Amino acid sequence: MTERAQPKHDPFPEVGMGATMAVGSDRYAYTIVEVSESGKTVKIQGDITINEGDYFGTQKWVCTPNLEGPIKTARLSKSGYYLVGGSFVFMGFRDHYQDPSF
Repeated sequence: MTERAQPKHDPFPEVGMGATMAVGSDRYAYTIVEVSESGKTVKIQGDITINEGDYFGTQKWVCTPNLEGPIKTARLSKSGYYLVGGSFVFMGFRDHYQDPSF
């Protein structure tokens, strides 16, 4: 049996669980679609996001899984954080935010 890796701050990822990728001051919502046996590699799929609030004021994003969304691979780093390239991925919740100042 393979020993499971333990993320530093996140719950152990499970298929169907939400995930959030942070890119600069923006955040993007994902759904976990695959987890390796060791837990060191996680595939995440981009969610459908709809802003029901004011883009320049209070953003209120509704996030739902998207079976057609792009899939990215997050890997658990030696520091205990999941990364896609240089972007952090947090497991256990979906959050979407687009910084209107850019």
